[in-house]
This record gives sequence, C-alpha cells and structure tokens, in this order.
Amino acid sequence: MEADKKIRLVQAETELELAKKDRLIRLEKARTILEENKVVSESVTTNYLQYRYLEVMEAMAASGSSVFFPVEMTDSVGLHNRLFGEK
Repeated sequence: MEADKKIRLVQAETELELAKKDRLIRLEKARTILEENKVVSESVTTNYLQYRYLEVMEAMAASGSSVFFPVEMTDSVGLHNRLFGEK
C-alpha cells in the first residue's frame, strides 16, 4: 500500500510538472503571436493595402476567367440597374 501511494505521488508530481511546462509553451506561443501581430499591424499602412488591392485586381483581370467589379461600385446606381433592372 505504501509503495502504491508513493507511485501515485510521483505520477501526480510528474503530471504537475508536465502541466506547468505545457502552460509555459502555450504562453510562449501566445507571446510570439502577439509580437508578430504587433509588427504586422505597425507595418501595414493604408497605402500598402491599396497597392495590394490593385495587384490582386490586376491578377484577376489578367486571368480572363473571372467577372468582377470593385466593391466600391456596389453603391453605383448604374451597376445596380444593370444587375437588377428589368430588361
């Protein structure tokens, strides 16, 4: 009986140490993600986003297999009439 208690105690201590190490790993991963997000948020500007937007639009236009229109045009009366107007 005493030996079983000691074994269980050692197992519990081992589990506790593993749980502590797992917690440290999760915290370090979370800190890394936080730092990465901070770098990205500080480096991505409105101008850069507009530039990337134009690059994507060019790639879509060059593919020839897509029909698309800029989101900004969704408020356009002419487009609305063209898409939903009676023929």
